[in-house]
This record gives sequence, structure tokens and C-alpha cells, in this order.
Amino acid sequence: MVTVGGSGMGAAVCHRLARDGRAVAVLDLQAAAAATIAIAINAHGGRAIAITADITQPEQIQLLRPYLLPIHSLHQYQILYIYL
Repeated sequence: MVTVGGSGMGAAVCHRLARDGRAVAVLDLQAAAAATIAIAINAHGGRAIAITADITQPEQIQLLRPYLLPIHSLHQYQILYIYL
């Protein structure tokens, strides 16, 4: 999961993880930005999902788990990169 994954350094990290063969959860406050990055990764043979959430809100963090389980099951390791 890459927070602020829809732009800038977060987007670059998403692409790098995908190039390294990792499944990526692109998390951003802006749905369109997260979707754009996830679509680009998938178009180049990677695996990504876009998630819109505000990680400053504890209740939204709890809601992320169902979205991340399908990605976690694809890999032995979880990768977490938080860019604030």
C-alpha cells in the first residue's frame, strides 16, 4: 500500500514496486489520481488497485483491510510505504 500514491513521489514508488513484481494498492484522497496510476500499472502488466481513503481518519483505516486482503494473498510479504 502506498499512501499519496496518486501523484509525485508516491506515484513513482507505486510504479517502482510494480516493476519489481509487487502488487500495489494505490491509496489517495483523490479517486481519479489513484485510479490513473492503478490503470497505468495494470496496462503495463502489473497488478494494482486504487483505493480512496483519508488515513488521518481511524475509521477509514479500519475499512482498508478488505481491499488489501486480495493483494496480500498474492505475495508472501506485505509492503508498506507511507509518504506523508
